[in-house]
Amino acid sequence: MIMGSIVSEGRAQRKVLSSLRTAASPVSPLTVFFRFLPTCDTASGALRGPVRRDALLMINVLDQFTDALGAPLRDYSKGRLAALLADPRPATWEDAHGVELNAQGLTLWQAWVAIDPEAPREGRHVTMDPWDRVVVVKEWARVPDVADLDRIVRFVLEQSPAQ
Repeated sequence: MIMGSIVSEGRAQRKVLSSLRTAASPVSPLTVFFRFLPTCDTASGALRGPVRRDALLMINVLDQFTDALGAPLRDYSKGRLAALLADPRPATWEDAHGVELNAQGLTLWQAWVAIDPEAPREGRHVTMDPWDRVVVVKEWARVPDVADLDRIVRFVLEQSPAQ
């Protein structure tokens, strides 16, 4: 029975992907990814929305990015981006903002600044306390939301040469 549900879920994923390819309007892979992604209520920490993550669609988005040498992103960079896509907040943005997304060396933050004139031009400020712990002095003024991330992904994919 478990194998049957895995097979039917795989068919559903292929159906979504094929509908992406035949859609009349351009649909971002990130937009489709967010349809299946649970959202977290920051006040209570409870998950809202569908509880399953469509890993195939997320991999489709992350596999289109390369590092500055044109090689596919390493797993730790993909993990940072996946965490940001799943939960855009200052901590995940801090981890992912410097990830290079194409062969031109364009970072996530640079892409955001290029498409949004209101994007912050300076980041988190930290210092060390006497016990060598990091203390955040000033947090990010703003972090990209889901709509901003979708625009960033579209921009980066447009800037990247065809693979």
